[in-house]
Amino acid sequence: MMKQLLINIFLWYLRTAAKIQLIKIKPEIIALTGSVGKTSLRNAIYAVLKDNFKCKKSAKANSETGIPLDLLGLHPKDYSLIDWLKLSLLVPWKLLTNWQKYAYYIVELGVDDPYPPKNMEYLLRFIHPDIAIFLNVALVHSLQFGKLTTKEVDFKTEKEKQEFLLKAIAKEKGRIITSLSEDKTAIVNSDDPLVMEQAEKSKAKKFYFGKKLRDQQEDAPGIDKFLKIGDYEVNLDGCKFEFEYLKNNYILKLPYLLPEYYGYTFAAAILTAISLKIPIDLATNNLATNFKSPPSRMSVFKGIKDTIIIDSSYNASKTATLGALDLLKKINISSNNKKRSKVFVFGDMRELGEEAKVEHIEVAGKISEVCNRVVLIGPLTKEYVLPVVSGKIKYKWFTNSWEASSWLKENLYSGELILIKGSQNTIFTEIVVEALLADKKDIKKLCRRGKFWDRQRLAIKNL
Repeated sequence: MMKQLLINIFLWYLRTAAKIQLIKIKPEIIALTGSVGKTSLRNAIYAVLKDNFKCKKSAKANSETGIPLDLLGLHPKDYSLIDWLKLSLLVPWKLLTNWQKYAYYIVELGVDDPYPPKNMEYLLRFIHPDIAIFLNVALVHSLQFGKLTTKEVDFKTEKEKQEFLLKAIAKEKGRIITSLSEDKTAIVNSDDPLVMEQAEKSKAKKFYFGKKLRDQQEDAPGIDKFLKIGDYEVNLDGCKFEFEYLKNNYILKLPYLLPEYYGYTFAAAILTAISLKIPIDLATNNLATNFKSPPSRMSVFKGIKDTIIIDSSYNASKTATLGALDLLKKINISSNNKKRSKVFVFGDMRELGEEAKVEHIEVAGKISEVCNRVVLIGPLTKEYVLPVVSGKIKYKWFTNSWEASSWLKENLYSGELILIKGSQNTIFTEIVVEALLADKKDIKKLCRRGKFWDRQRLAIKNL
């Protein structure tokens, strides 16, 4: 009881500080949420707007504690008790001294739970968006949302339960747009029916992005309210996305290896610019010039033995993993006039609760279609993926990423193309990337750098 009381007091303290800081600076707030791709969307919006407006983006902050601290210019170093005490003491000082002005605050709202303080309702107590973007809905964090299912709820099929959880996730994340007043703006994915279900409840002005314009109700958008996502191309030199707006076509080329679903990310960012009266040709140019892909989200590195590493080790959900495999399927390159063998290093997708089986099995089917061999890490891949791929492609399974790394260093074939992906929750597949890099200086470019993450990895290794 005492611990919870102290936590509640600390949260109130941070929440109040955030409100005061926002009153001081008075920025317009661009808030975004979704199940997959939030950080990339935040970066894309910043890239689109930074040359036209003074902006601040939430830096490594999307939570009930991270966002208030970020507003003050504070960030945890190692998340220790002493670290939190230091931050607490610095809050009043920052309220007195931090008067940095900016026109827009671009903030990622992470929703990990249906209950406070890790839900949307809590974040909206101190973040009041002027523009809100709802990107997508997927069975991420379904373990936590599983709290909403009780013994009294009788699901006849697994599909019925999935639909229940997806609607619960959509409803909670959807508060970002359903809470908006008529003078605010909502930007929504018209290809996602769960997003659209919440959009129909919103009173805000709406802009839509997707591959086709869905029939709306009374507020059916004109073509000036819809951005169409067109063709997509990818190779190891980068990717190309096409968009259509007001019957004109626009092309975005980027020197990154990004899956096709990034078309939705960039469409949402471009629509944000359009809603702020930035011409679309300028918005796409800004994106091409300023967008930087976050670490370990489909980064390309040279590996040992003339291999090519596609590092997507930051995290893993079904949607993101299937997108990465689709990209791997599209890439056909040669090494010494031989077609490169495709290897997938796949760690468990965590925090899926009872949906873990279905989600992993769906990914397993795709692995068999795309890859020549697969290296699996963790108990979930052993239980659900291994039985599907066994007998179809070559495979190896390991308890952790260190074991997988050791085996791969000895058993890679020259010239292979290696995709590496897994959950950050105790899996840490960046360990595999580190081991296979040809140039160890590239280690600093990977995700989860610093003493805090070093300790987290060491704690898992010593288990």
